[in-house]
Amino acid sequence: ARAMWRAHESAVRALAYLQIGGRAVLVSGGEDGSLKRWDVAKRNPIAGDMVDGAAPIRSIALSPDGQLLAVGSSDGVVRLWDAATGVRKQHLAVGDDFSDVLIRDLEKNGEERGWVGHSSPVKALSRGGNLWLVSAGPDGSVLEWEQSALSRPRAEGLKKQDDFKYRMGFRSLRELTSMDVNKDGALIVTGGEGGQVQLWDGVEHVLIGEGFRGHEASIESVAMAPDGSFFVT
Repeated sequence: ARAMWRAHESAVRALAYLQIGGRAVLVSGGEDGSLKRWDVAKRNPIAGDMVDGAAPIRSIALSPDGQLLAVGSSDGVVRLWDAATGVRKQHLAVGDDFSDVLIRDLEKNGEERGWVGHSSPVKALSRGGNLWLVSAGPDGSVLEWEQSALSRPRAEGLKKQDDFKYRMGFRSLRELTSMDVNKDGALIVTGGEGGQVQLWDGVEHVLIGEGFRGHEASIESVAMAPDGSFFVT
């Protein structure tokens, strides 16, 4: 079965699937900078669009407990929203013109730490279960990061230091533009140029499959169901 409805006046750039009060909800982010929530069963919008003058939205990630939405926009800002109420919590500034993953600690006056691992700008971030943070980018790689890396000493001088825990992919060098992780972190779905879609094992850190066909143009966003039973591109 397939359902279609008009979501935004311009392009839809990101999707997230979650449960709110026992009902299935789809969150869409658009080129207009707004977030909208949809009751999947009734195919109706949920009152209270999430709008705060943001630039075009590029990615959406759901916290493991299903309560917070992390939304990245083209102005390099990540905003946190309460998934149930639609109220914005706080925001983080993230530089997306570099190959680092930037983590800003809001409890330490915005102290920023850059993690090294990708060879080109990061295009997607997600998390789930034991996967504290996962990133993907045009270099074709998927990197897993762990929070403990924040306590490691910074590399000094010309010394190179990769901060990631695991690297998946990279051999094909095909550009990845979107990613999502299911609730327990067991599955990772990625999408990218040429309509490519991959499914990864988040525990064994290996590629499960890539024979998913349906798009001819590059994929802008993907969303994985919390139980990993299906995903949307």
